[in-house]
Amino acid sequence: MSPYRTSTSARIVSGAVAFALIGVGLIPTLGLNAPMALSAVLMIAITATIVGLMQGANQHTGAVAAVAIAAPLALFPYVLTSLIVLKLAPGWALAFVAVGILVLAASVLGSITVRKRAAQASGVANPAHG
Repeated sequence: MSPYRTSTSARIVSGAVAFALIGVGLIPTLGLNAPMALSAVLMIAITATIVGLMQGANQHTGAVAAVAIAAPLALFPYVLTSLIVLKLAPGWALAFVAVGILVLAASVLGSITVRKRAAQASGVANPAHG
């Protein structure tokens, strides 16, 4: 069985987290209507997270349970910080974008690292052509 970080479930969840962070960062940067844009970003991110969790519930039960427990706990400070940034400190919005890009980069890097290790373990020189 493959590790959770390379599964479709983990990619959907990390994509949803990255979308939530980048979306909130772009709201003041683009001058969007904050209440409408924030509600759209939250709706899409929460829906994608639920879809991702349902996708991996059978194969990676423990990891999905941990994410299902941690996600609501992380949502509360995320929303409070988002509201502070949107209303009081829009200069910090690009920090959300930067963290969202880091989440995407970590997801991609984790996939590449695991594929290389699996290829080395099986003796394949080039995993793309093996």
